[in-house]
Amino acid sequence: NDPEATVEQPPVLLPNKPHHPRLDSRLSEMVEQIGSQGALSIAGSAPISVGDLVAVTIRVSHDLPNAVEFLESVGAIVANVGADYIEAYSPVTALVPLSERDGVLKVSTILPPQSTVTSQGTTVNRSPIWNARGYTGTGIKVGVIDTGFNGYSALMGSELPSAVLARCYLLIGWFLSDPLFCAGDEHGTAVAEAIVDIAPDVTLYIANPISKGDLQSTAAWMVSEGVQVINMSLKWLWDGPGDGTSPYTDSPLHTVDSAVQGGSVWVKSAGNDADGDNWFGAYSDADADGWLAFTSSWDYNPIHLSAGSSITVGLRWDDDWGSASSDLDLYLYSQVLSAFWVLLEVGNDVQDGGAGQDPYETVTYSVLSTGWYYLVVKHTAGVAPEWFQLDVWSGQDLSVTRNRADALQIRG
Repeated sequence: NDPEATVEQPPVLLPNKPHHPRLDSRLSEMVEQIGSQGALSIAGSAPISVGDLVAVTIRVSHDLPNAVEFLESVGAIVANVGADYIEAYSPVTALVPLSERDGVLKVSTILPPQSTVTSQGTTVNRSPIWNARGYTGTGIKVGVIDTGFNGYSALMGSELPSAVLARCYLLIGWFLSDPLFCAGDEHGTAVAEAIVDIAPDVTLYIANPISKGDLQSTAAWMVSEGVQVINMSLKWLWDGPGDGTSPYTDSPLHTVDSAVQGGSVWVKSAGNDADGDNWFGAYSDADADGWLAFTSSWDYNPIHLSAGSSITVGLRWDDDWGSASSDLDLYLYSQVLSAFWVLLEVGNDVQDGGAGQDPYETVTYSVLSTGWYYLVVKHTAGVAPEWFQLDVWSGQDLSVTRNRADALQIRG
C-alpha cells in the first residue's frame, strides 16, 4: 500500500487523440460506443443526463440561432442560451454532427458544482453580542446558492425561518419554487442554518443551480429581488487561467461581477484547495520523455482512493484560453501487481492552436476498489508551458503537493 514501492514508469503506448476534435475526451469516448451499446446506457455514463440525452455546453462563435434550431430538430432539450454558449441535453447520436456545424467551437460535458466545507461560526464571529445589541438581520435579504437543501422544509419554523423564496432546479434550465424540490445533499441547509444562527431575522432566498448558465440566471434573479448578500460555498470547474479572468460569458467570475454591479455583496468560500488536493509548479521533464515530473523520481502523482467514491481531477497550464497550442494530456492509472499499468480514464482533448481550444483537461472516475491510483501528465505537442496545475476537484489528497512557498511536499 506504499506508493513509493511503485517504480515503473507509465507505458509509452497511449490512446489516440479524439477523432472529433470539437468534442471533449469524455464525449468522444461516448460516441465511439454508438453501435456497441444502447443510447440510454451511453448517456447514463455522463455526469448529468436525462434518459438518452447528455448534458453539454456548446461554445459558439457565430450563428447561435442556427445551432439552437439544429438542437431542437434532433430532439435535444435546449436549457440555457447565452451570448456565446448553449446548455442543452443532446442525443448522443447528434453530438458529432453538432460539433461539425459552422460556428460551433467546442462541445463539452457539463459537470455540476462541488460543495465546500461549512462550519458553525456563531462563537467565532461573536454574533450573540451583536444580536443582543439589536443587529439581527431585520430587513436584510440573504441568498444561499448551494448544491442541495435536503431536510430544509422540515426545519422551517424552528431552526430556519418559516418562509423562504426558492429556485429548486430539477433539470438544467428548469426549476420549481417549492423548497421540497431543493433536494440533493444537506450542504445548503447547513449553510442556511449557520447564517440564521448569526442573523436570525434575515429573509432567505435559496437555489441549487446545476450549470453555469443556471448560476447566471439565479444570481440575476436574486439581484432583481433586492438580495443584499449572496453566499456561495461552492466551487466550479476552471474556465480561465486563474487570474480572475475568463473569455466565456457564462463564467462564474462574470456572474459575480454582474451581481456586485447590481448592488449585492458576494460571499464566497476560498482556500479549501490550497494544500492537500492541489499541485502547482513549473514544467519539469529532465529526461525529456514527455512525462511531467512531480518529484526527481516520480513521473506520476499517487492518490489513495476508496471503493464507492468518485474522483474528478482538473489540469490547466500556461497557455491561451480559446486558442491553446501547448498540448498536455491527463491520465488516471491503476496498477496490477505493482507492475502492470491499467489506464482507467483519459483527458486528451486536441490543443493545436485552433479556435475554441483551452489549456485544460479533466477526468472523472467511479472507484471500484480501494487502493493506490496514479495521476499522470504528458506533454504531447507544442511549446512546453511555464507551469501547470493539477487539482483534485472531488477533494481527495494528492501524495505530492506544493505549499504556498512552492516547497515540495510528499505526504506519507
